[in-house]
Amino acid sequence: MHIDPIIGAYEQALGAQAVSSLAGRELIRSIGSPAYESLDRSVTTDRVHGAVFGLALGDVFAGWAQRHGNSESIEIDEIESWLARQVPANSGRVSAMTRVFEITAEAMVDDALRAPLIIVRELAATSPGMASGGRATGHATRRIQRGAQWFEAGPPSYGDAALPRAVAVGLRLHQQPELIGAAASFTTVVTHASRRAASCSAALAAIIAGLVARPEEVDPSEVVAAVVPSIDDDRVRTALGAMLRGADDSVLPFEPTAIASLRLALWCQQFGPDLAPILYAATRSSDADRATLAITVALHGAAGGMNVLPQRARHVERERVLMGIADRVAGAQPATMTVGDAEDRGVEAAGGADIWFLVDRSGSMKSISRFVVSGFDEFFTKQRAGLGEATVTVVQFDDKDPHDVIVDGLPLDRVPSIRDRYQPRGLTPLYDAVGLLLDRAERRGGDDADQLMVILSDGMENASTKWTRHDLFDRIADLRQRGWTFVFLGANQDSYKTGLRMAMPAGNVSNFRADESGVRAAYSGLDRTVSEWRGKARYERRRDVDQFWGDRKEAEELR
Repeated sequence: MHIDPIIGAYEQALGAQAVSSLAGRELIRSIGSPAYESLDRSVTTDRVHGAVFGLALGDVFAGWAQRHGNSESIEIDEIESWLARQVPANSGRVSAMTRVFEITAEAMVDDALRAPLIIVRELAATSPGMASGGRATGHATRRIQRGAQWFEAGPPSYGDAALPRAVAVGLRLHQQPELIGAAASFTTVVTHASRRAASCSAALAAIIAGLVARPEEVDPSEVVAAVVPSIDDDRVRTALGAMLRGADDSVLPFEPTAIASLRLALWCQQFGPDLAPILYAATRSSDADRATLAITVALHGAAGGMNVLPQRARHVERERVLMGIADRVAGAQPATMTVGDAEDRGVEAAGGADIWFLVDRSGSMKSISRFVVSGFDEFFTKQRAGLGEATVTVVQFDDKDPHDVIVDGLPLDRVPSIRDRYQPRGLTPLYDAVGLLLDRAERRGGDDADQLMVILSDGMENASTKWTRHDLFDRIADLRQRGWTFVFLGANQDSYKTGLRMAMPAGNVSNFRADESGVRAAYSGLDRTVSEWRGKARYERRRDVDQFWGDRKEAEELR
């Protein structure tokens, strides 16, 4: 299989120098992968969920084994029972490795061709602990942070820490197997600049893609058997081929290399939905290697979906985030190979924008009503001058009408003044107003990372009849995990307490003074931050979902 037809696109996406350097060192690998013309979308989606959750679960299994020793007498029920007993916030903790998998999956969805650049940017901005997924990853991260070119930062390691990233590549490109070899290579060499590591990653990505896309009548073993002969590294192909020919487990001594980890994971996969081999893998390794366990359980999930994973083991840290990522991966359209001007379509390419603006119209707002109106009009005038498109919905609320729609999904350049509509009155059904607006927003749909909900109020909840605080808290928490951004601007109250009661993080809350200067400062800060948010790529919005204001809150500088 040749990668020449797609090299031009990658040169535009990543730069000719990077592609030339990697090609010259034979680090861009090729791989064959089964292609299936008809996909059962519901089955595929379930398998994507199984692979994503399985990877995190395998990571947790490794953590459990490290805490409890590697006795071969451990039973799978013991692990399930332990996980089922834990409080989610304090157990089932995933490692930095799973976090890097999340970054890779998000990057592949946002821009499959430029995923390495996104990964590098995240590694450069990360804390030292995030690089703890292996010595090669840590070494590359430190070099990147010191300014090394991304395609020259990775050491010539063929350790296994890059393999979980290959799972993300396979899930994203299951409809485009021709891209898998190059995509897996590029995401691997960021930290593991080895032909062997890149070949192992390409093989795993191709197998994952085949497993999630296969028709029901195709046995998982047929997928593996179809991929292995196309591996372009002799040692990797020979090692996996011997395993497929029936070599027993004595050929599987554990060592944290890509070949050994992939071989052991595929050996476990031969047992179908039986999770006992996973326990074997945990006890077989001297240090419960996280990458090995992660890809082992990911393969099981990719082959059988969520039902083959332990039903009681559901207390995995960041579960909602992971399932949101799985939804985005499963729903992603095929990656486009048409790359425009690199200057226009760089890694900073912004997502769309659906702005939901909820304005308190209760009677207590009367003293600042004219400032609210003038600030609103000025805010949208400035936003129209910015780059990019956006749709806007504006709703005002009081107890007589908690969902009075002023602007309903109009383009930014058609948002009118609210001067003739905004007349404060009544009480403050804040929970009902937020809940009803969320109903409208979710019905309309759109990418989660494009949703920005701004709430402006000067009073606490005192009149809701439909929504309780607990129900609203859970709903907002779930949407935040999926990538929605919530902003709360409050006056004449403890805005942080009010925001927290609705699951809004302190980094997205700001007080403002209930006078002309306070309202003006609030809108000024909102203009700055909304403009910054609109200019971000979707992965950046998800990364910053709890830090909307950054390091400055203009309205609070007046206090």
